Amino acid sequence: LVTKPTLKMSKNLPRDIKETINQLRQSMQAGLSARCSRMDIELPYAVNFGIERTAQSSQILVTEDAKTSDRELARIVVEMFEGT
Repeated sequence: LVTKPTLKMSKNLPRDIKETINQLRQSMQAGLSARCSRMDIELPYAVNFGIERTAQSSQILVTEDAKTSDRELARIVVEMFEGT
């Protein structure tokens, strides 16, 4: 039987993107300290981190919004490890 450690973010929900990224960083550091080799990051669908400047023409989320969000999250995670 193989069990996976469960690491959760802070009990307080983040109020903005900066707090979200800080809590993500803390959770990833805790996961790495617990020697987790794989981690799932779950965030709201197509969350806008504000890294890529894209024009949002409507309130309806489309596939391109999700792709942009995924790219932005990937950049954030890579930057966490930059210089290590």
